[in-house]
Amino acid sequence: MAWTGSEARESGVALVLTLLVITILCVMVVEFNYLMRVDITIAANIRDGNRALYIAKAGVNVAMAILRKDDNNYDALSEDWGKLAELTRVPSIYSEYLGEGNMTVSIVDESGKINVNKIKVNKTTGESSASSQQLRELLTLLEIDVGIIDNIMDSIIDWIDRNLDPETYGAEDDYYQGLEDPYPCKDGTLETVSELLMVKGITEEIFYGTKEHKGIGEFLTVHSDGKININTADSLVLQALGYLEDDEWTYPIDEDMAQSIIDHRTTEVFEDESELRDNVDGMSEIYEDIEGQITVRTHFFSVDAVGEVNTVQKRIRTIIRREGGGSMKTFYWAVE
Repeated sequence: MAWTGSEARESGVALVLTLLVITILCVMVVEFNYLMRVDITIAANIRDGNRALYIAKAGVNVAMAILRKDDNNYDALSEDWGKLAELTRVPSIYSEYLGEGNMTVSIVDESGKINVNKIKVNKTTGESSASSQQLRELLTLLEIDVGIIDNIMDSIIDWIDRNLDPETYGAEDDYYQGLEDPYPCKDGTLETVSELLMVKGITEEIFYGTKEHKGIGEFLTVHSDGKININTADSLVLQALGYLEDDEWTYPIDEDMAQSIIDHRTTEVFEDESELRDNVDGMSEIYEDIEGQITVRTHFFSVDAVGEVNTVQKRIRTIIRREGGGSMKTFYWAVE
């Protein structure tokens, strides 16, 4: 049967419309499939994120249990809390409890650091606190330029103190409100160490460090009684211990003596501050001068707990104060 011209044209139009409809349906099916897969992925990430968060919370509870159990009169890196990070990096230890999830937990002694909130200057006598001198020496040991050190020290003091009079190289509201993105001067104690990034003179390179030198952030805290735990402090913090002599601060602990302290505590912890005087060469002559700045006991610990499920991670950073009777008080809690 032969088709007329009009019938052929109608048949061609029908074929084109059919192909067009099929194409649209294919696109819709592909798009629907894609959206379904996206929804499934999002749901899985939410599920894994929740599981990872609970694993991180479990990690914090593990840390608190270990700290509660640690009831001796000294704190050292050789104790269970100091080994926790290394232990939790071995999944086989806890895999039967977490299934496919992983957990890493570390505990850090905040008393092994310099408390930046203790930095102050007596306006009447001009005398600086021990923490002020420790931070100044730390900046020197990190090879920060002397001119910048004066800027940093005065700016931190202005950020913390409650008066509105700037130090010689410091800054108050006039400076901060004049920035491109203005904000007020805190005029109060720091709540986190990272808050120092808002202070005049403290750059990311100074805070976090560079390839050439470490950053100040890892050596500072805002939670401690101000005394340095000789069982946990870094070599640079130990070298920053000093005392006032002839109206000038002197720092008698050099790198070798600091290493001697670390070597001793690695094999035998200091159970009492006086053991530093009796067991490390050169300490007997200066012990009385630095005795008031050191301790072997800690109350504040920072806990970093990471939970991971199927590549999804949740991190909890918290600061815990261990009080009498094994009770714990949380001073800071952040989920990342």
